[in-house]
Amino acid sequence: MASEETYKIVLDPVHGIIHLDELAVKIIDTLYFQRLRYVKQLAFADFVYPGATHTRFSHSIGVYHLACQMINAIEGHKLPDGAVEMSPEDKRCIRVAALCHDLGHGPFSHSYTQIGNKIIKEDDGSELQLKHEDVTLALVDKMFIDDRYHLKKYLAPDEKAEELLKLIKELIVGKCEAEMLPTEKRKKYMFQIVSNVDSGIDVDKWDYFNRDAMACGISERFQYERALSVARVVQTKDGVFELGYRDYDAFNLYSMFNTRFTLYRKIYKHKVVVAVDLMIRDVFRCVQRANKIENDKRERIDLFPLRKLDDLNDQDKLNKFLKLADDLLFKIRDSSEESYRDAQDLIQRIHERQLYKLVMDIPVVKGEDLERKVAELRVHIENTAKKMELKIPEDIEIEELRFDYGQMSEDPIMKLYFYRKGKEDTGVKLEKDSVSSVLPGIFQEFHLRLYHKLKSTDEEKLTKLEELKKMLTEEAISRPALKNL
Repeated sequence: MASEETYKIVLDPVHGIIHLDELAVKIIDTLYFQRLRYVKQLAFADFVYPGATHTRFSHSIGVYHLACQMINAIEGHKLPDGAVEMSPEDKRCIRVAALCHDLGHGPFSHSYTQIGNKIIKEDDGSELQLKHEDVTLALVDKMFIDDRYHLKKYLAPDEKAEELLKLIKELIVGKCEAEMLPTEKRKKYMFQIVSNVDSGIDVDKWDYFNRDAMACGISERFQYERALSVARVVQTKDGVFELGYRDYDAFNLYSMFNTRFTLYRKIYKHKVVVAVDLMIRDVFRCVQRANKIENDKRERIDLFPLRKLDDLNDQDKLNKFLKLADDLLFKIRDSSEESYRDAQDLIQRIHERQLYKLVMDIPVVKGEDLERKVAELRVHIENTAKKMELKIPEDIEIEELRFDYGQMSEDPIMKLYFYRKGKEDTGVKLEKDSVSSVLPGIFQEFHLRLYHKLKSTDEEKLTKLEELKKMLTEEAISRPALKNL
């Protein structure tokens, strides 16, 4: 079994010195983890922010560090009566879960799954059933039984390794299969450290909020150190032991959710980032279309070897996935396959920054049933475009974007438990007015963005596009969904 002592020290630009234990180092030195060096955290954000080239590799080590910090913070306070204390094995599993939580990301991180969902549905009408978390769990299993690394012996003696491996996977998804059992209620807080499905406050987000902001050179930063200093285990009225925070820190936590909102607006869904994302989607469309051409001699690039849950049991498909990283674009670009010519032309457009252009950004902010309004507006724009002989998706794309505080239309602070001075063991929900009288009343907004793919030589269609924009702008007065245009 691996030593819990510091085995190696690394220097991180966000957190400074990070102490790695022996098992962490053994995991990092596997091919499974090393692949993350070649998967950028923010996919195409470096088209806007040149410094946004950090990877899932550095992020995962940062999450490991913050998980260690959270463990120390929890142990710095006396647990409420009835709570289950973290054992050395529990702490080891939390650290491993933090380190391995992103193993299943494909090329271009979240964009890969989002593009895959759309492409596969267009391709054969089916859905991409897998999320990156599903792939992560399969790769954790595969990594720990890989004879090249013998990781189980560093995790625990043979008879207990399987039990701890199951716990690691539950910690990654933030949910215990037996969470309703009395024993599990007494240690629910452990499952809220890496991935908090209840409130959205976890060490994964704390790392990427600060790492992404630093890499992009923007000022938004969440002071997780303050939250760490007041984090402790509390007992809720239902007898469940969860992570809670001091009542006076509620305003600071609101700033965390505002940071999330701001990063989505400024970075993740920047108009240029979305434009490149749309172009990569079209590259994938071209490759998928070419792959259907019957030719035994052709060089085929399988973009989505994993499509459904059953595929996770296929070792050949898992191995194909493990070979996918951000160099996928270069593999397509440099392929000798003639049928990939359209995809290669698009990649050249991307590299020469001949990007799709944003025509309109239509915010749909207020009112009830926003999703229905967005859907109706989308249909209206599509029908109007068709009348003008503008084709979807050949000429234009309509993208639906949601910006929120992490809980869609709900106030995320209302999902949290807080404790008060003198009653540190008791978790309570706060009234919004007790935090501040000046806080958001609306926690989500939708945007419809219209992009065009036309070249400067497509003069006739560009004229029709201007007519479409003018028509939609004039309708802004009469159509409520367009009132903020």
